[in-house]
Amino acid sequence: MRATSPPVPLTTLDPASATEAWALDRAASPDAWSLPVWREELGRGDRRYLGVHTDRLIGLAGWADLAGEAHLMSVVVADRERRRGLGARLVAGVLADAAAHGASAVTLEVRRSNTAARALYRRAGFVDAGVRPRYYADGEDAVVLWRR
Repeated sequence: MRATSPPVPLTTLDPASATEAWALDRAASPDAWSLPVWREELGRGDRRYLGVHTDRLIGLAGWADLAGEAHLMSVVVADRERRRGLGARLVAGVLADAAAHGASAVTLEVRRSNTAARALYRRAGFVDAGVRPRYYADGEDAVVLWRR
């Protein structure tokens, strides 16, 4: 296990961050969103994204406001920055931000095979609530989690 990341403040991402968000997402995930999707996401009034920057964007997390409940849309950490507590900081930041904006609960979907992410979410208080069969483009199931 690597050392914990030094404290770096979470910042709110906006449409000007779209290219950085897209590059980070593309490098980290087979399910990366396109640049136009990132531009749209970061410009929507019902979405909020938080980021961590050093000399570049190294992590982000975002949520959607769904009628008083939050849907955790994405958590992405640069490969070389993983296992340093950054994902947990981002999830905690999203939970606090969603609560500050009136969300009473938070939900998300995660790949069944992503055991590291599932463990992170459980440590943050999420519990399994179901499965969405063949949710991802490659046919993998998603596990649905809730934190109330």
